Amino acid sequence: MSGKKFNTKIKVITEIASTHNGSFSRLKKLVDLAIKTKSDFLKFQIYKNENLCHVSSKFYEGLKKIEISYEDWEKVIISCKKKIKIILEPFDETSYLFCKQFRKFTYLKISSSENDNLNLIDDSFKNFEKIFFNISGKPEKEIDKYLLRYKKFRKKLVLLYGYQSFPTELKNLRFKVIEYVKKKGFNVGYADHSETDNSIKTYTSSIMAVLSGASYLEKHFTVKRKEKFPDYVSSFEFKELKNYNFFFKNELKFISNSKLTKDEKKYTYDMGKYAVLNKDKNKGEILNLDDITFLRTGKIGLRRSDLIKDKKIKKLFIKKKCLKNTILNKDLLL
Repeated sequence: MSGKKFNTKIKVITEIASTHNGSFSRLKKLVDLAIKTKSDFLKFQIYKNENLCHVSSKFYEGLKKIEISYEDWEKVIISCKKKIKIILEPFDETSYLFCKQFRKFTYLKISSSENDNLNLIDDSFKNFEKIFFNISGKPEKEIDKYLLRYKKFRKKLVLLYGYQSFPTELKNLRFKVIEYVKKKGFNVGYADHSETDNSIKTYTSSIMAVLSGASYLEKHFTVKRKEKFPDYVSSFEFKELKNYNFFFKNELKFISNSKLTKDEKKYTYDMGKYAVLNKDKNKGEILNLDDITFLRTGKIGLRRSDLIKDKKIKKLFIKKKCLKNTILNKDLLL
């Protein structure tokens, strides 16, 4: 063991992102399905395009077409507030004020577009119970400034690393950032944007993040990738996301195992050999090394280490008459 203590209580954040494609009915369908995946959080990205993008931005036209109205967002947020924990991610100050009205039952994520908006960030700490903070694209020196500025809020702060590059390649990720933030005593998470047609990439990057100290995993979600709605490249479908949840909340717990499990003990029993008499022995006879053979048996007996010390058999006597092929145990010896 390396001596590291890994957090195996992983929380999964399902991100709807833009895969609703501007459709309110599709958004509702995504929400209903996402809740059934057993994720811990559901995250919505909320924006007013006129306050987010200049006409010169490559994202301007695309985001304008798929913008969801505040009225529809409110319906969705209210409809699922008792079904799953909600994270709201506003991309402009007007949208932040909209999100703020739901502060009693939602959490907030500071997006990459607003992570230098100190007034907004300071206000969010005053109003929201938990803040998720995007630190992607920031060098360690700048991250240090955030850690110093917000260290008094560390109990309610989760720093998230991971960026969208449609898709993001594993080789370009800085998992050392996650490890660095964790060592500073902050909660940290990883937002995965790998190509999900090859789920090995997603699981590999997510495991690396957990091993680096992440206790939150964020993953995009869509109905069907073949529809090719926005963000589909890095989005899991329903069954995939459900399996992802199960793996990281259940099967990955092996990371913290230090004690022998029942399963591993069974392996030791099945594979091990135990002392078996290769001749009849009478009561009171001394047990000699050439009286026994070590074999795999149908029940637990005495191992070599129980009978032999320094390559010589311990001085032991037969307690009662035993026939050839008897599996020796402590009750049969004096």
